[in-house]
Amino acid sequence: MESYSSLSIEELVQRCAASKECAAWQEFVRRLHRLIAKVVLRTAVRLGDGAAGGAADGVGTGQAGGPLSDSPHVTITPAG
Repeated sequence: MESYSSLSIEELVQRCAASKECAAWQEFVRRLHRLIAKVVLRTAVRLGDGAAGGAADGVGTGQAGGPLSDSPHVTITPAG
């Protein structure tokens, strides 16, 4: 099995885009989960999602909690 932890983020994104290798995607999520969660939270607040409240809901703290982190997935769609 290939070690994805030594790849640059650019190389890792290319591997993820080119394959369905579970280990590559796990490394992607491991490295970027905090950033992804913050972007989702900021977008929900910007779009007026009342569930997001004004709190960080544990984002970036390594702790679960709050409506967004408890959800199995969040779908963001364009308004209109």
